[in-house]
Amino acid sequence: MKYQFSILRNLFFKKYLKWFIIYLFFMLIEIYIVTSTPDANIQKETILMLLSLVPFSELGILEKLFLIFNIVLTIYIVYTFFIYEYNNSFEFIFLRINHLKRNINKLIILLLFIFVIRSVNYFLIYFFFPNNELFNFFTYLKTVSYFLIFSIFLFSCFLVKKYLVN
Repeated sequence: MKYQFSILRNLFFKKYLKWFIIYLFFMLIEIYIVTSTPDANIQKETILMLLSLVPFSELGILEKLFLIFNIVLTIYIVYTFFIYEYNNSFEFIFLRINHLKRNINKLIILLLFIFVIRSVNYFLIYFFFPNNELFNFFTYLKTVSYFLIFSIFLFSCFLVKKYLVN
């Protein structure tokens, strides 16, 4: 498990950090747009979009780009974390650990990472809009659970593809 944390830390500082800075930049632009428009309906939809909870058809072009970027960033995180050992330390896989145990450890670490990132996203948006009625425990669970389920699905797809190819 420590090894997987080390992999995640290395990936975060080498690859993920620049993408998270871009993500935060887009988020701050969207927050600025929300705070500068007086229409409450636009504010509600944009806040839900920042939480990734709005249907895709109801969004403007900037919101669609942000949501696509959010999904692609999640795919990128899952994929790079999954293939890290195959690209950088292939001997570790065969010499030191059982495949099932390694994959379970990877999945647990990945889910914890996604949980923390989505929680930070939720509380950052809550920090800018503290008196909004959209922020409750149910919205928080929806925000986090969608991305956790999506990450489990992606991880299982990569796992099945890996075993089918090998």
